[in-house]
Amino acid sequence: MGSPRDRLKDSIAANRPTDLPTSPLPTVDDLTVIDGVSRLQAVDLLAAAQAELLDKPALAVCDPQTIRGAVMLSAEIGLIPGRKGGCFFSARGSHATWHLAYRGLAHLLLTDGGVVDLEVHEIHAGDKFEATYRWGHDQTPGMARPASSVEHTPAVGDAGDVIGAYGVLSDNELAAAQAGVETAEPEATVLDATSIARARLLRKAEPFLPAGPTVRRALAADGHVPVWDTTLAQLALHDPDDFLEDTQS
Repeated sequence: MGSPRDRLKDSIAANRPTDLPTSPLPTVDDLTVIDGVSRLQAVDLLAAAQAELLDKPALAVCDPQTIRGAVMLSAEIGLIPGRKGGCFFSARGSHATWHLAYRGLAHLLLTDGGVVDLEVHEIHAGDKFEATYRWGHDQTPGMARPASSVEHTPAVGDAGDVIGAYGVLSDNELAAAQAGVETAEPEATVLDATSIARARLLRKAEPFLPAGPTVRRALAADGHVPVWDTTLAQLALHDPDDFLEDTQS
């Protein structure tokens, strides 16, 4: 019989009705128009997107153009939505909002950002953490530049709350300073504190890292409402505040 996800993917691939009576999702053919998206990838993305809608009832009543926009944007950037995916959707009023998750940003930095290797670790309140940052512009001509260093000893037992995160590049130079953890509006309902800390760190480090066009596109789209115009076959990004009256009604 296969798993529920496999049966869902089979239904999408065969254009059969699924669990949503009137699906606001684009079709497989819509997604395969995007460069680099195969039919198999489109089916997998649509299955993940429908799981997002079924998992979050508020999304099911959002403007279909914004849901299609969120899915088309995910396909364009090359990320699968979901709790363990590279992006996720949230409902703001009657509009779907697209969010870039930690896993997605890390993946894009490695595949499109020119970063060879990247490690990101969270810091708990009970940990011992010391860091020394030395950047390339501090180097004196003719002298070797001392390496950046980090000493992190995780606490044994109850380590306490996550208070920050740090990243290390492939050459062991520290990528960025600690990123404080704050309560995030939509993220807090989907991501745990560790993921929030890591995501905030990578956003803080991004200006210092090589970023390709897909990374920049994803960062620019994060937290925005993507609207797909079916007639023009165009995707437009809107600030959530453009729909402020909807959220207050």
